[in-house]
Amino acid sequence: MSNPGVGGRGKKAPYESIHQRTPMPIKPMMEVLVSRYRELVMDYADPEDPALLAQVASALAPRSGDSHQELEAAHRKAESLQTELKNLQRKLNERDQMLSELFTIHDNYDAQVKDKIKKALDT
Repeated sequence: MSNPGVGGRGKKAPYESIHQRTPMPIKPMMEVLVSRYRELVMDYADPEDPALLAQVASALAPRSGDSHQELEAAHRKAESLQTELKNLQRKLNERDQMLSELFTIHDNYDAQVKDKIKKALDT
């Protein structure tokens, strides 16, 4: 197994996990933390060992100028994704509005047809 610290699909990870929503601006940092933890967890008997947690936390500590550049790149990527999300939401709202208008037209047409049928049957 290439990464024995990862559970899923019938494989039990050596630690408990939870599902949590992560804000987009800090998602890259969270991914680094999770990745680092999974790399190191198999070296420790206790998945909550303070030494393990300290090593994982050090993954966020700046190591060089590259870390700052990586963080800036991740921030730009997050901003780009947020812009893309807003554009997609705008397009979705426009399409929802169009659908709403089509349903209104359809409902009005149905009402007109029913009225004509009713008038034709009444005469």
